[in-house]
Amino acid sequence: MIEDNSHKLFQLQVKAEIDETLEDLRQPGINYVAGIGNSIRPKAMLVGEAPGPMENAKGIPFSGPTGKILRSLLVQNKFKPDDLWITNAVKYMPVEPGTQNFRKPSTDEVRLMVPYLAQEIAIVCPNIICLMGNSAIESFFTDGSVRKLRGKIIAYEVSEDFPPFSLFVTYHPSAIQYKPELRPLLEEDFKTLASLIK
Repeated sequence: MIEDNSHKLFQLQVKAEIDETLEDLRQPGINYVAGIGNSIRPKAMLVGEAPGPMENAKGIPFSGPTGKILRSLLVQNKFKPDDLWITNAVKYMPVEPGTQNFRKPSTDEVRLMVPYLAQEIAIVCPNIICLMGNSAIESFFTDGSVRKLRGKIIAYEVSEDFPPFSLFVTYHPSAIQYKPELRPLLEEDFKTLASLIK
């Protein structure tokens, strides 16, 4: 089964690499960054924003400074590697045209990648999805935000053919770098998330 899911996730990547609608995201030197972790019915799927320079170079989500913050939150709440699948709403590092300067993904870019995130969810089949930050929220809601939805557990059902799951919303870990006062809120949210998957 592990091989089957790995193959399905790789096929999803191949599909993205030839998708003409994603041409503007696939700039020279910008790589597809796939998810990592337990790809077979993890207790939780963490969805971030988009890869940054370190993630683009290594091909691993949350391998830069923000990843250190995320790992500290996970360790603090005793998450196990098998509990999680970690990914991003946008699989390519968004950059200013003709540069390697990282920027926040636009709403249009998030929406372009929604079909890929939906297929990834269908393959991985998590029990709960933690949306970290507004870009991840935009994948599911047209008028949502962290301020409106933070800390809420939202039942979500796509269709009869798609397994139902719950959404949980919090800040993106990178927010701590700019607003250290948000750390207690993130710590509270990850403590809640840990209690939800036990």
